[in-house]
Amino acid sequence: MQLDYLGNFLIVLLAYFFIPALSGIAFKNLNKNEFGLGLNSLMGLILISLTTVLLNLGLNIPIKFAYFISIGSMLVLLALTLQRQQRKKVHFKDPLFVVVLPIILLFYFFLFRPYSITTWDEYSHWLTMPKQFILHGNLIDTGFLQKGFTSYTPAWSLYTIFASLLNDSELIIEFVIVQNLIFGLICFCAISDLLKIYFKEHSNKVISILLVLGLLALKSNLLLYPKNNLIEYPMHLMYVVIVTFTIFLINSKATRRHFLIFGLLIAYAYCLKHSNMTLVVFVLMVVFALKRINKSSFKQSLKLGLILLTPYLILFLFWNLKLKLLGIPTIATPTSIDISQQMARLMGRWHLIPKAFKEMSAFFSTDFPMLRNFSLIFLGAFYLKRLKTISIIVVGYFIFYFFALVWMYLTAFGDYEANQLMSLSRYIMAPIFGFVLIAAIVLADGLDLFIKKYSATRKNLYKNLTLLFYFIFIIGVRNEFNRVYRGLQFPTDLVLTEGAKLTKLIEKLNLDTPTVRTIEQGGEESIFFHASFASIGKDHYTYITIWGSTYGPTNDNIWRHVFKTHDVFLQEIKNDKIIWIFKSDAWLDVAIQKIVKGECRPPYEKYFIVKLENEYHCYDK
Repeated sequence: MQLDYLGNFLIVLLAYFFIPALSGIAFKNLNKNEFGLGLNSLMGLILISLTTVLLNLGLNIPIKFAYFISIGSMLVLLALTLQRQQRKKVHFKDPLFVVVLPIILLFYFFLFRPYSITTWDEYSHWLTMPKQFILHGNLIDTGFLQKGFTSYTPAWSLYTIFASLLNDSELIIEFVIVQNLIFGLICFCAISDLLKIYFKEHSNKVISILLVLGLLALKSNLLLYPKNNLIEYPMHLMYVVIVTFTIFLINSKATRRHFLIFGLLIAYAYCLKHSNMTLVVFVLMVVFALKRINKSSFKQSLKLGLILLTPYLILFLFWNLKLKLLGIPTIATPTSIDISQQMARLMGRWHLIPKAFKEMSAFFSTDFPMLRNFSLIFLGAFYLKRLKTISIIVVGYFIFYFFALVWMYLTAFGDYEANQLMSLSRYIMAPIFGFVLIAAIVLADGLDLFIKKYSATRKNLYKNLTLLFYFIFIIGVRNEFNRVYRGLQFPTDLVLTEGAKLTKLIEKLNLDTPTVRTIEQGGEESIFFHASFASIGKDHYTYITIWGSTYGPTNDNIWRHVFKTHDVFLQEIKNDKIIWIFKSDAWLDVAIQKIVKGECRPPYEKYFIVKLENEYHCYDK
């Protein structure tokens, strides 16, 4: 709670002392900058994300500190740029360095927390890497990732940390996105100017370096490219595709610097999902970009194409080479199926199509945030006089996404998941991330146009709007953010606490890596899975990691393991040394009573049940 108050206090200082000054400088830069407010904001967000990922991958810096360093380095670059613009010498005793920068760094350091993850895909083995990310602040652990899928890429994991994107909390998602967009805008305006100067002065040197790095990365591409077939690839990569093409069609230029920026967008797409779709995006980018420069020579086009591809290849090299050096296997998803299997499933599932579209329609007719984002996008597009272009892109994306989503249910999912349309609402919510970005970009471009029209008489407009945003939106939403966070954190805290006690008990009893059966009756979102990925005491005991952790006589949900009698269940667990119960019920209580023989009584959540010399004993948690 004290951190909550500290965070709000730092926000107030940020808004009062730093944002007005920086937004004023950013506003001046924007008037000179050929990009609009929207593109600068997006590139700031991407720059923060890519820097954080590369620090972690390249230097093994824990994620929280990598994010801290990313923000700090951008602030220092910004301060140096401001000094250069004002034609003064850099004085590190300046109040900007002594007071304001530490305040901002502390603000971001305390804001960045390890969030719990509570939905099925996140605590199943598919997302082992984000779990590793959250618990240990790193991407790679050779002992822990053997069951994981390396196809879940750095930025995907990073956004799992930035906000629990699959936890149906749209407010938190929007808060994190908009906050990083605004902060990224302020940093990127200055960094963009530095890029402009550097490319002008060091053009040939830059091209030579990019050529060597590009060739090295291409070689690694042939050796290391993982052959994965992920059924969810439309979900995340297409966010970047739609935002990218919206930006290109509205703001596209054809200089070397622009191509580097476009290349960063491709690298960002790769960070979210590295699949063949990323290469498709690259090809489309090149075709579109070269079309904009019809008079270019072959040599110039080759240079521009190299610049465009290099950020993607460098990031690919960092990621895959590290996986290769650590010996971590690349595994195909267990639900990957061939075309003949897909067609066989398709023939028996046509009846699901109207059901799926009916549920989608019902969801969107009541989902206020999505309707609001749509309205803001189209209002902004109308004001910018680009309604036709943006409408085609947004509507086209939605048509593609939902047909891809329905296709997944028809061909890729198992019978139970498909017939029940399991997780459909979560998949439908997936585009929210992309459309928050698009709404923010389009509105920012509209605001940029408005400011430029009226800047002669309203010089402080941008500053005042930024202040208003920080006070009303960030402080209010951050309080909601903390409230939700505390609820999400409870299961992980419970597992960490009880897991530490279990480790001490195992050491006390001198047990040699006993098997531990974890049980949580009745819950679909099971704490058991939190225990299974926490890897607490992994050198002291072994989990019984089976599908679900609910037991009983009837199959009332897919998480339950059916045992017709208590004796059959007890036969199942007879070889387990420890029973760790998170939640019991009347059926389980009867079974446990049979083996503890009165040594302890319900609620059995209070005890570790330990088997010693064929007798069960109860130990207080």
